[in-house]
Amino acid sequence: MHSRFFLRALVVVAMFSSLGACRSTSAPSNLYLLTPTTDGKPLTTPHPFHLRITELVLPEYLATQAMLLRTTPQRLEIQESERWAAPLHDTFTRVLMQDLSALLPDSRVTRFSWEDSSEERVSLFLNVLRFDVGNGTAILDAQWRLLDGSGAQVLQSSHHERRVESETFEARAMALSRTVADLGRGIATALATGAAQKNEADSRD
Repeated sequence: MHSRFFLRALVVVAMFSSLGACRSTSAPSNLYLLTPTTDGKPLTTPHPFHLRITELVLPEYLATQAMLLRTTPQRLEIQESERWAAPLHDTFTRVLMQDLSALLPDSRVTRFSWEDSSEERVSLFLNVLRFDVGNGTAILDAQWRLLDGSGAQVLQSSHHERRVESETFEARAMALSRTVADLGRGIATALATGAAQKNEADSRD
C-alpha cells in the first residue's frame, strides 16, 4: 500500500518537474515598440487646426501581439518569442499622433473625441490595409480621408516602403515606425496644401 502511494507521488513530482523544465527552457519574449521617427522640417499652415483621429482600423491579422514575418505574399509566420510590448492599434495611434504633432506644431492632434478649441476642426479616418515586413522591406498600405467642418473631403490611398537595415527584430520595428512617419507626412502635407489652397481662393473672392 505504502509502496503504491510512494510510486504515485514520484510520478506526480516527475510530471511537475518536467513542466518546470519546459518552462525554464522556453525562449523568453523580447518586446518591441513603434516609435515616433519624423524627420525634416515641420509644415506651415495658414491657420492652426484641431486634427482628430476619429477612426483607425488595422487588419485583423495584426490583433496578435506576436510579431509577424511575411515569407510569401500569401503566408505570414508568427514569431512567438518576438512580441509587441502593447497592442498595435494603441501604439500605432499614439505614434501617428506624435508624428503629426511634430509635423504640425501650431495645430493640435487628439484621439477620437473633440476638445473645445477655436481651431478649425478636421477629422481623420484611416484604414490600414497592410503593415508588416517581408523580404527585408517594411510595407504600409493605407486608405485615409480628411473631413473638415464644411464637409469638404480629401481622399487618398498611400503606399510606403522602408528597407530594414538588418535582420534583427529591433530593425524591423524601426523600419515599420518609419513607414508610420511617412504616412503622417503624407496626411500633414495634404492638410497643409488644402488649407493653403482654400486660403488663397478665399483671398481672391
